[in-house]
Amino acid sequence: MRFRLSMIAVALAGVVAFTQEADAAWVLQWGAHMNERSGTVMNDFVANRDGQHKGVRLGVPGPRGHGTAYGFDGVTSAAWRSAAGLAAPGTRGVRVSVWIKPLGPGSSPEPDIVKRGYSASSPGLYKVEYLRNNGRASCGFKGTIAEVSHVTGGPYLKDGRWHLIVCTKTSKGITLAVDGAVRASHAGNIGSINNAGDDLVIGAYKPSSPNFKGDIDEVRIEYFE
Repeated sequence: MRFRLSMIAVALAGVVAFTQEADAAWVLQWGAHMNERSGTVMNDFVANRDGQHKGVRLGVPGPRGHGTAYGFDGVTSAAWRSAAGLAAPGTRGVRVSVWIKPLGPGSSPEPDIVKRGYSASSPGLYKVEYLRNNGRASCGFKGTIAEVSHVTGGPYLKDGRWHLIVCTKTSKGITLAVDGAVRASHAGNIGSINNAGDDLVIGAYKPSSPNFKGDIDEVRIEYFE
C-alpha cells in the first residue's frame, strides 16, 4: 500500500510541477476499481454512474494493493460508460490515470486504453494509448484551439509488469507521467474540450471495436475545478 500511494504521489507531483497548479483543486469525476467478480456492471465509486463491460476476464490480479483488474483480449473485450450524466471538461484541466499491463498485439497499432471522443468527428477528445511499435504510452487531447496534441514517452511497457499512466491537460500544456515520473510534456493551450456527447470507453476504440490486449485497472477521471 505504501509503495502504491508513493508512486501515485510522485507522478501527480511531477504533473503539478509542470503546470504550476495546486493539486488540491483537482476533483475526481468518475472512477472504477474494476474489482467486480461477476455480472456486466462496471461500478463507479465516485457517484454511482456505473458503466458496463463485455468479454472481459474478471478477477485478474491487479497492481499491488489494488485488488483485481479486468483482462482484455483485444478482440471481444470492452468497457464503457455512456455519455449521459458525464460532464465534459470544457476549459477545465483534465487528468486521466490508469494502470495497465500490455500482454499482446491486440487489433490496432495504437490500442486505446481510456478515451472519450474521436479525433475526426468529435469537438473534443482526451485519450490514453499504448503504442505497439515502440511499446510506450501516449496521451492525446483535442480542443477548440488545437487539433489532437500528443505526447509520447516513458519505458517499454510490455514487460509483464503493471505500469501507472497519468495524462494531464491544463491551460499551460499537456504531460505524460509513467510510473511516478513525468516522461514527456508539451506547452500550449489547446482550448476547450467539448466531448459531452461521447461515451467514456476503456480498452477499445468504441464499445463495438475492441483493440487492447492486456490488463487494465483503476481508471480515474479528474477535472481541475
